[in-house]
Amino acid sequence: MNRQERLDFSCALFGPDGGLVSNAPHIPGHLGVMQDAVQYQMMAIQNKEGDYILSKYPWAGGLHLFYLTVITPDVQKFHGCVATVFVLTNRY
Repeated sequence: MNRQERLDFSCALFGPDGGLVSNAPHIPGHLGVMQDAVQYQMMAIQNKEGDYILSKYPWAGGLHLFYLTVITPDVQKFHGCVATVFVLTNRY
């Protein structure tokens, strides 16, 4: 049985401040701290267009060493300013 069959993964959409906007209908336990991982990585890394962040940092919303968090910020340019519009996040 793989992770998708066991629903042992999380998918969520976060706002530009790293706050949770929406998540997948199933709610595994590690979804609650995924917001901490997103907010930590957004503060630690200057996101550029096309960036993907792979996080495995248990002290910033990672919970366990074997969890991988893929953070995909949608960075857009508006009138010469660069801004994060939303952040798509998956945890496996």
